[in-house]
Amino acid sequence: MPTSYLKGLDREVLDYMRSVPREILNCRARGHNWDPTHDGYIVQQEGSHVGCLTERLQCSRCLSDAVDFFDRATLERVGLREYAYVDGYLQHGLAIPRTVVRRFLAQLAREALPERQQARKIATRGADKSHAAARAA
Repeated sequence: MPTSYLKGLDREVLDYMRSVPREILNCRARGHNWDPTHDGYIVQQEGSHVGCLTERLQCSRCLSDAVDFFDRATLERVGLREYAYVDGYLQHGLAIPRTVVRRFLAQLAREALPERQQARKIATRGADKSHAAARAA
């Protein structure tokens, strides 16, 4: 049996990764898939960057939100992007590197491999039987 990619990981980290939806893990491992929530229309912002224009974004996978700020005159980006993550995205007190999440996802794929291979064998046998029946007819 191959060695687990997860050997030596902290139990609390593993429990967190097992408890969150796959979409959250995919974003933590690969980054968000940001999409403008309003077809790229820039609106006036009242908040942390008063007087700036904003572009609101939403991740199409995990549904977290983000806001970019732009200077009204030059439309150059101002400050840092602000994030509002969905519940469960961040785990207070746990710093989980992207590489650890990738290892976890790789282990899930490795564990699912025998099931996929078995399903493929069953599907192939069914196709072979139907081809044989068609040839006999």
